[in-house]
Amino acid sequence: MSWRMNGVEIWEKVYKILLFGKISRTKVNCAYKFELILKPEQRAKCAQFVGNCRYVYNKAVEIQIRQLENKRPFVSYKELASQLVGWKMDDSSLWLSEFPAQTLQQALKDLDRGLRRFKQHKGGMVRFKARGDGALICMTPQQRFLSDDVVAHSLWQI
Repeated sequence: MSWRMNGVEIWEKVYKILLFGKISRTKVNCAYKFELILKPEQRAKCAQFVGNCRYVYNKAVEIQIRQLENKRPFVSYKELASQLVGWKMDDSSLWLSEFPAQTLQQALKDLDRGLRRFKQHKGGMVRFKARGDGALICMTPQQRFLSDDVVAHSLWQI
């Protein structure tokens, strides 16, 4: 009885594996680190971009702390996201509408994740983010094509 696989007998394959060792294909993961060099006006725009995320995050933290002090349940992400529309239309914070809403929603999702960890006793209570914290990262879910082969996943077009 002869077993064939793609025109080659299986016994030949088994013999080669036994003779030369296991045939494996190694996948190598490579990482590169890039520095984004911005013009002064682009740097100012990025600072405003991160500032918007920090403003929304801190405003939501303030609401959640007020809920905790009044012994009420935390406000859900969905309710905060619906309040975000009002914040963007408010005269005192119209500048929020100049930037993508997804980044502001992502800041609220990060807060919601922190509150869930707090409720499960896996972390401390969320706190306000300061200007130089660096712990707040703004991301957009959309892909921005910078050229034919470069895609920036977490950059907003500046």
